[in-house]
Amino acid sequence: MKIPKHAIAALSIGTILAVGASGGELLKEHRKEAVPRQRGEAVSRRLEMLILRCRLKLAEREKTVPAAAARLEKAELSHHWFARRLRDRQDPESRRILERYRLGSAALLVNAYREIAERAGKAGLRGTEEELRRRREEYLRALRGATWIRSAPEGRLWLAEQFLNQGKSAEALKDYRVLLATFDPDGDGVGRPDRRLPDFRKLRAAVRRTRGLGLAEFAEAREELDEIELCLRGHPAGKDGGPAAGAVVEPDYPRGIRLIDEFLKRRPGYDLDATGKAGTERNGLLAIRAEMDLRHKLFSARCGAVSAGVRLARTEREKGRKAAAAGLLAEALRRANVALRYRRNDTDLLLCRAECLLGTGEAGGARRAYRRLRFGSREGSEVWWAATRGLFAALEAEGDLKGARIVLVMAIRGYPREIAGKWPAARGHAARLAPKTKNPRPCSPGI
Repeated sequence: MKIPKHAIAALSIGTILAVGASGGELLKEHRKEAVPRQRGEAVSRRLEMLILRCRLKLAEREKTVPAAAARLEKAELSHHWFARRLRDRQDPESRRILERYRLGSAALLVNAYREIAERAGKAGLRGTEEELRRRREEYLRALRGATWIRSAPEGRLWLAEQFLNQGKSAEALKDYRVLLATFDPDGDGVGRPDRRLPDFRKLRAAVRRTRGLGLAEFAEAREELDEIELCLRGHPAGKDGGPAAGAVVEPDYPRGIRLIDEFLKRRPGYDLDATGKAGTERNGLLAIRAEMDLRHKLFSARCGAVSAGVRLARTEREKGRKAAAAGLLAEALRRANVALRYRRNDTDLLLCRAECLLGTGEAGGARRAYRRLRFGSREGSEVWWAATRGLFAALEAEGDLKGARIVLVMAIRGYPREIAGKWPAARGHAARLAPKTKNPRPCSPGI
């Protein structure tokens, strides 16, 4: 069946799915009959991408995992089609367009394989799940060449998070390192220091130049700018009418970004002249927003690098590579110390830092860190169990076997039912550290 030219533009995923499973074949046959190559090349590319999307949608609708996996295998044909065309073309413009389509199809397949792999895991199909994850990993590696991955922090951050969720700590750490080396070469977690950012006093003064605002709105706008500054820089305890004594307000970049967006949405004329041109203060506020966005991404990348480094160190230690594990933990410790400047009470970071201290030979520091986490968390929670296991290991590394036995026995007696699931090696440790008692000398019959 030949589709008229004027109908090609009207094709959509909905119309293809209405045709059914044969919709993709219908478009494939039309592509073979495509009009002259120079004019039909763009149409062929669009149709191939449409076929890919249709097959992914059909795979999502399949009720069984094997049927969905078969659909994904067919969807891969479109990705291979773009790759073949890319190899055959020589002119730069065609190669640029085809490369964009190839990487776009890889990104679609990455998301589709993740969803079907999760379904396979829930269904207990471990072999199928591993195969789907392996194929997903291949497309993740292909995405490393994408411009939006190389040139933007959010692209590299997304790729690293995908590898980390996939359980590929080495691949994730590689991308986290590239991101931090590219966008945070000095390792301080900021793009521009606070002293080089626009002065908030000038931003507040610019409120008076905004047309259409009353006196009450002036005060409200200034209060909102105060909140934005607090989100950027944080606040120490008890200064200038700040938080209550003993409390510390940490920087909150996502909230600061939301506040800036709301501020400009409610006051669209802020620091705009009669022609609608933005003034220095408006551009300065937007620069602060961009800086907070970058800092949040760098913080997320640093936390991800810490987590990936700790996971990879565990793997290296299991393989007997203690020196490699110690190097990874030392690197993760440096990054954790920087990240904790912005999130002092992040339990995941604190747990990773304590493990890094223990793995780099600082058992005393690890003991203090685990003890603070243990006493500061709810007893029986996941954090409490992780801190308890870590405290036991730190005490044993220090040679305090008596203290280690106390921690161990308290956990076993306090949670006899949960101990097997939360701490499988606990009873083995208890048998190993049980005090050695000598048998009493038997008494003689005459005594």
